[in-house]
Amino acid sequence: MMPSQNSAVTRSLSWSLRAGLLAGAFALAFALPPPARAENADEPPSLADDTSDALEKVQPLIDAKNWTAALGLVNGLLPTLDKTSYDMVVVEDIKARIYLQMDDLADVVDPWEQALALSDQHHYFSRRNTLDIVDGLGRVYYQLSGTVKDPDLQKDYLNKSILYMKRWLDNSPKPTEDAELGYAEVLYNKATANLANIDQDTLNQALDAVHKGLLMSTHPKDGFYQVLIAALQLRGDYQNLTKYLELLLTRDPNNKGYWEVLMRTYMNLAAAAEKTPSKSRAYFARAINTLERAQALGLLKSPADNLNLASMYYEAGQFGKFTELLDSGLTSGAIQSTVDNWSHLAYCYQLVGDNASALDALKRAEAIFPNDGDLDFKIAQIYSQLDNDIQAYTYTAGAVAKPHLDKPYQVYVFLAYNAYQLKKFDEAKAAGDKAATYPEAKKDKEFPRLRSAIDEAIVARAAAADAKAAKEKAAAAQDGDSP
Repeated sequence: MMPSQNSAVTRSLSWSLRAGLLAGAFALAFALPPPARAENADEPPSLADDTSDALEKVQPLIDAKNWTAALGLVNGLLPTLDKTSYDMVVVEDIKARIYLQMDDLADVVDPWEQALALSDQHHYFSRRNTLDIVDGLGRVYYQLSGTVKDPDLQKDYLNKSILYMKRWLDNSPKPTEDAELGYAEVLYNKATANLANIDQDTLNQALDAVHKGLLMSTHPKDGFYQVLIAALQLRGDYQNLTKYLELLLTRDPNNKGYWEVLMRTYMNLAAAAEKTPSKSRAYFARAINTLERAQALGLLKSPADNLNLASMYYEAGQFGKFTELLDSGLTSGAIQSTVDNWSHLAYCYQLVGDNASALDALKRAEAIFPNDGDLDFKIAQIYSQLDNDIQAYTYTAGAVAKPHLDKPYQVYVFLAYNAYQLKKFDEAKAAGDKAATYPEAKKDKEFPRLRSAIDEAIVARAAAADAKAAKEKAAAAQDGDSP
């Protein structure tokens, strides 16, 4: 069954866009900023001459990507500036972008937040420049949330990322699909930070962002559907989940992950409907159809996938098809050859009343796994059901001679019984004595009766032998007395 909170789609989604959110996000042109009139400023702000001169010394270092030296000059300049001036905002912005180039994200946020706070208060930056910083802070906080293990700190970073992303979306004249998708992703990751306690309110916000994003173009990005699929999995809303997965597969039929999740979703629906057999079988049929459609495209054809297909036929009650697929798969190597798989094949042959094929499957397995006594024991049990006591005894004796037995007590008891049936009382006693050494013997109420029957048979055999000897002796004596 598909774990609704641990599926590949759900887990791979977490933190998946962090690198993408930052990569190429900022075209960092560090040329000295031109005077930029804020929307409600009377005069365009400008840098003081001293600040402009100092930044001219920083520019060559930035051009040379000598970030450490550039940062040193900027840090030396900051104490000389008026703490509420336009110069302070510009220099803090430059400092943040240098840290960004150095991939030192933890140190990016402080100068950027200071610059943003001053600009918000004094209206230094235009809306475009302001939104650039807001966008950057949303992305950086999202990236940082994936670098910490402290859940409280991670939650704080995600909350700040959400705050900045929402501000950008609310104030941008042209919100983009990428921005809406990033916002949905951050909300989703906050909602699922603790899978044992899903934040349903935040998950609803993520879904709202997804539905909004799906309406932004005629061909929405797959990322929206991925968030949607993951959220539906968490909620166990398998009916809607199958609809969206089928839609995605019309767009991307070669996506192995979508096929796998769709198949397992139908299996979940089948399990949920187990009290209505006809409905459950219908869902298993859809699961089977899904896997066979994928395999027709060359996908999901591993031994595990082939076993899964056979197993679904078993779950659907199609034992004949199950044995056909499992037998051919084990023979060809399309399904992994294991003792369990061969044993399951034999069991299902028995279910359809084909004991001959069950014995054949177990004997083929025995040739592949010659040290596994459990296979011999299973063969012995079938022969016993067929009233072939000699073969049952032979294979049980072979089982105890091999190094691997899952339940040796049961095998030795079975051997003792079969030997007793064949009047091999000494072998029966030896097997019973061996069985008695296992702890299960103390709990088995029937076992003492078997041992008593064996002992009584041995005593009776001895008495019969003594009687026979006495009779023969008497007869011999009588012959000696005859003239």
